[in-house]
Amino acid sequence: MKRLLSRITGGRMLFPWFSLGHGHASGRPPVTFSLELDAAIGAAQIVVRSPDDEGPRVAIISKTLGGSFVYSRAEAQKRIASAFPEVDQAGVQRAVLYLENRAVIACAPPEDVAKRGSWVEKWRHETR
Repeated sequence: MKRLLSRITGGRMLFPWFSLGHGHASGRPPVTFSLELDAAIGAAQIVVRSPDDEGPRVAIISKTLGGSFVYSRAEAQKRIASAFPEVDQAGVQRAVLYLENRAVIACAPPEDVAKRGSWVEKWRHETR
């Protein structure tokens, strides 16, 4: 897991916080994150591919972001900025972190689920 985090996030887990900016000099508030961008990242399919020498590879599949690509911050930033030119640089960075966190979650091993006991087993243990 540490190897995965260091490959995808540079060793740190960042969670994006989204807000709309206010007080822009042009009179219009800058768009730091749009609902369309949120929907595009939420709808993206994330597939964990076979690992290479650096660790697991994560493929992002999204028609809105220009098709499929192997995740890297630079590639995600380029694709988000070109698909959503109305979003400012801060919004692009937040979107990249959002996509990155989805990739980390997809790569995480599944949690162990506690085995549900049977009433038959419970009855056996109570009579002893």
